[in-house]
Amino acid sequence: MTVGNRIRQRRLELGWTQTELAERMGYSGKSTVCMAETCGDNITTTKVQKFADALGVTPRYLMGYEDRRAGDEQAAIALYERYKNAPPDIQSAVETLLKSAQQNP
Repeated sequence: MTVGNRIRQRRLELGWTQTELAERMGYSGKSTVCMAETCGDNITTTKVQKFADALGVTPRYLMGYEDRRAGDEQAAIALYERYKNAPPDIQSAVETLLKSAQQNP
């Protein structure tokens, strides 16, 4: 699996469009994300770090050096904080995600 494949896979896991990921990275359009996902491993280390930060994973994960996404628990906590005042059904879904991330170190 290439770096681009891992970026795409993680983006889809988070339910984000290419445009949403680009905005989280500070880009105005999705072209950088599209290019990264289709170019495979031809991505600079600086961009790998930027993608990793935005996706809540480590650069090592994106480059295929580790299987475990170290940012899962942090991402779940951030979601919990963001949605802690949301309707009960959304809170329940986020709490389930958080528990799952904590149980799978």
